[in-house]
Amino acid sequence: MFVKITAVGLFAAVLTTTPTLSHAAGTNAPAMENQRAVPFHGKVTAVDAGAMTLSVGARTFKVTPETKITLDGAPAKLSDAVVGDNVGGACHKADDGALTATTLNLNTEKKESVKASVKKESGM
Repeated sequence: MFVKITAVGLFAAVLTTTPTLSHAAGTNAPAMENQRAVPFHGKVTAVDAGAMTLSVGARTFKVTPETKITLDGAPAKLSDAVVGDNVGGACHKADDGALTATTLNLNTEKKESVKASVKKESGM
């Protein structure tokens, strides 16, 4: 009886993992594409257009041709990023810890100037 239950349990385990393994083996895409993107924000501390990386604080993000980049809401390139710009976006973290940016939203406007213009428009 114990052997029969063990055999059924092993068979069930094989059935539940087989589709996952065969799906992963059938694609050449990195596993991180199936992960949820993680948001980030901060100030740009370094840009290396040759290495296709952008640093925000102590974190360095790899930028790929698929990374969607905007500057003040308009389409942009990595070379448009300047140290000190505000940046927000989303990234994927690979198994080895590498961060790959999926979106980069660069903002050159200072928050204080935006607040001042809102106050002017509202008459405050």
